[in-house]
Order: sequence, then structure tokens, then C-alpha cells
Amino acid sequence: MLLLDQDKIKWQNWARNETCFSRYVKAKSIEDVQRTVNQARNFKLKIRPVGSSHSFSKLIPNDGIILNTSALSGVIEVDQDKKIAHVYSGTILGELNKELFSYGLALPNLGDVDVQSIAGAVATGTHGTGADLNIISNQVIEVTFVNGLGEVKTVTEACDVDLLRALRVNLGTFGIVISFKLQLVDAFKLKLNTSRMKIDEIMRDFDKLSSKYRHLEFFWFPYTKYAQVKKMEITEAEIINHRFLDFINDFILENVVYGFLIKLCVWTRFFTKFFSEVVTSFIGSNEKVNWSHLIFATPRINRFREMEIALDRSKLSSAINKIEKIIKKHKLMAIIPVEVRTVKKDDVYLSPAYGRESVYIAIHTPLN
Repeated sequence: MLLLDQDKIKWQNWARNETCFSRYVKAKSIEDVQRTVNQARNFKLKIRPVGSSHSFSKLIPNDGIILNTSALSGVIEVDQDKKIAHVYSGTILGELNKELFSYGLALPNLGDVDVQSIAGAVATGTHGTGADLNIISNQVIEVTFVNGLGEVKTVTEACDVDLLRALRVNLGTFGIVISFKLQLVDAFKLKLNTSRMKIDEIMRDFDKLSSKYRHLEFFWFPYTKYAQVKKMEITEAEIINHRFLDFINDFILENVVYGFLIKLCVWTRFFTKFFSEVVTSFIGSNEKVNWSHLIFATPRINRFREMEIALDRSKLSSAINKIEKIIKKHKLMAIIPVEVRTVKKDDVYLSPAYGRESVYIAIHTPLN
């Protein structure tokens, strides 16, 4: 069927803050991608690639074509000696992590959700936390993509280092990515310690804590003095996995109960400070040990919208002070905590951490 003859359908991202009506194509092969790109060029239609639609930004909406690559999924090949995996671009991170683990391998760092496609995570500079760890895109050592002329191109550092650096965070602008080769590490276990700390103490000791722990992040509730702090280190210890308690904490308390409190604040437009204090009062000390991909990712059933800024790490304290003043001055509904993570500087051209030791500050708002 010609794309011009195809009816437009409604597309919406996960957070439901971006919507458009567009021709929707689900590619099942490289040939499908080439055919769609060629038709888009011939008919002068815009075309945007999409994976799991988890981005909050305006990258996808258009009135031309949305090309879904989720069917291009799975691991193509693994070189266990060199710790390199060749994977299709539509592979969901959660599934990729499981398959890599079956080979005794892992990505060195991940974000706190794993529902994105690897192409989306790479294209948007998705990151975890760690003062000595880069964004996920830095693990890309080869990219195969279909360009605007419908040609299949493969780029490595050896053949074009500048283009590879551009492709590592590409925002979907260089074409439709078919596959990546990723540099991996041996699978490893992490010990996660979760606790409550005063925000003033975190600001005072942030540099020291960031240096001490491989991964450090905190979730600050702006109408209180407290934050939930997560500290992670590589360990050889036995797995500590209290499935029932983890289910109660990670799903029931942090998603179901907390989600209900968020809805109460949205419905009433009051009690944000009160419920924030209630939530922080339940933050206790907890420790678990498991394989890295099972520690990094947490379930998220409550939809939200998010903006994130990356700053020079030395600017964190002043940024937190300004954010607090703005929230309180305008009485904003800051029931969802402000999330803070660190990222090592890199040489990826569109990376927010380009040439700068960075701190990322994510601000969330309820869906409604």
C-alpha cells in the first residue's frame, strides 16, 4: 500500500503529553525501513522513528509518518571474549538485559526504568548515575542505519569517529537505526542501600558521597527537609532478595499507595506538604543485593511528566536552592520528588554531559 493511501491514526507517548495524527508504519525488516524511507522522500513526507514512546519530548509528533521499529528486536550476535553484542535497535532494555545476562554480560550502567528501546535510549542520551560512569550511548561502538536516501550504512570509530560521536546521541535525525554493537562488561552484582537523609547533609557531603559510591542518587521532596538516598556498590556478596518485602515496598507502597496520594493532591489541590511529610516519614533503611539489571530498574505504574536539566556538578547546591524557592513561591504541586544523579563527562556531541562532569536534575509533575 502506498503511504499516501494510508489513513492517519492517533499516536501518543507514554506520558500522554505529546499527541499527533500520522501515518503509522511498523517495520518488520530492513527492506520495510528502506521502502518507507524511499516513499517518504518521494512524497516529501516527514518521517520520525519511534520505539516504546517513552520520551517526554517533542521528537516524534508530525503529520507525515511515524515508523515503529519495535519488531526489529533481539540479539543478533555476541562475542563473549571481546564482550561485544550486536543487537537490533527495537530491542527493549529489559529484554536485552535478560539476554545479555544469559551470556554472563551486562551494560555497565542503566537508568531506573527498562521499558525503552535501545534505539530510543541511545538517541536521547538516557543515563543512570555514577560520577565515573557515562551515558548508555558511550557503549555504542558501531551503528547500522538507513539514511534519507534509503541506503544502509554502517559506521564505526575506525571509519568515521566524528559521525559515530554524532550517532551516539542522534535524536532520530540521521536516519532510521537498524542495529548497534555495544561494548559490555562481565555481569556484576550490586549492593543497594536505601535510607533517609536531610537535604542539607546531602548537599554538604555530596562530592564525598559521589566519590565513595559507584552509584549515588537521591529523591528530594521539596516541601520537606528530607530525601531518599540510594547508594550502590559492586559486591561479591550472596544475593539478598526478599521478594515479598520488595513487592510490598517497590510496588504496593511506592506505586499503588503513593499513586493514590498523588491523585489526592491532584483532585484537591491541597495537602502536598502534608502528604510529602507522610511519605518521607516512611522512608527507612533497606539493603538488597542482586544482579545489576535487577537493582537498577524499578517498576513505574504511575504516569508522570518530566523535565531534566544537566549542569556542571559544582552548580548543584545553588540549583537546588533556586528550585526550592520557585516551587514554594508559586505553590507548585511538587508531590513527586526531585531526582538527582551524576554522570561522567564525554565527547558525544549532543550529550548533555559533553566535556563536563555533570549533575542531572529531574523535575516531575503528575499527569493531570
